[in-house]
Amino acid sequence: MAASAVLDPQGREVWPDVATHPGVHLAEMLEAKGWTQVGLARRMGRPVQVVNEIIRGVKGITPETAMQLGHALNMSESFWWRLEANYRFTLARITAKNLARMKRQQPAAARRAAKG
Repeated sequence: MAASAVLDPQGREVWPDVATHPGVHLAEMLEAKGWTQVGLARRMGRPVQVVNEIIRGVKGITPETAMQLGHALNMSESFWWRLEANYRFTLARITAKNLARMKRQQPAAARRAAKG
């Protein structure tokens, strides 16, 4: 499942530093079932290219695709939508964290350059 927050000993949310695309989970599920991308695409009524691009992390999972995946794989449609949402949210958190880190480092670098 996609990364989500866990609580640290003080009860604060702690998020992972890595975002896993839902396509990774889809590829693992296909392998476990012994299915091919072609077979899944047929069950979904979608081009193989769509399934392939999701698995490669090129394409995200839309609400419509989540419904098709849920039906084709005989599982919750919302599972796939939540995976996508968690992935996007984790990416946003990582980006924000990296931007904040860069802003903190810039003044220190400028101070070192001025001394040099």
